Amino acid sequence: MGANAMFAQITLGTRTMVSAQFVGERGEIAFVTIAVQYYVAGRQAAIAQLFPVSGNLLHHAVEMLLKGALCRTKSLEELRANRHNLKRSWNAFRASFPEEELAEFTPAVRAPGSASTGLPLFSLVLEDVDALVQSIFCVANINPQYYVLSLSGSAKRSLENHKRHALPAGA
Repeated sequence: MGANAMFAQITLGTRTMVSAQFVGERGEIAFVTIAVQYYVAGRQAAIAQLFPVSGNLLHHAVEMLLKGALCRTKSLEELRANRHNLKRSWNAFRASFPEEELAEFTPAVRAPGSASTGLPLFSLVLEDVDALVQSIFCVANINPQYYVLSLSGSAKRSLENHKRHALPAGA
């Protein structure tokens, strides 16, 4: 059974909602599958200089990846309590995985600063995001190849574009 087999699609008019059982191993697979899709889309958007969309997609990629790792120790209710607060999810992840190699990323996992205009100020360095994603996979002992192998050829090629730390595209 593939990672996508656990999803049930419900179509209501023009809206499609996807539901899955987000607990334990199934939750990890569901969250990480979504994380990898956001990651591929976010990398492509960053390469195409689509700002702030690329930052939004990569934010969701990191959030889903963190929640996938946290499924092992947290309930769905605990994960939901973090909502889309990346800093809260990061702190929960760091509490579960206190490895020193992650400490360098803590300043990067924050809300955007603001310019003198009061508008959010975003800074995106794709190599830093790649390194963060790679480190999360490594520290959480999640095999990226399991998720990458199910991607289309186009998605795999996009992982190879402008990469320094990106997930390996696999076979």
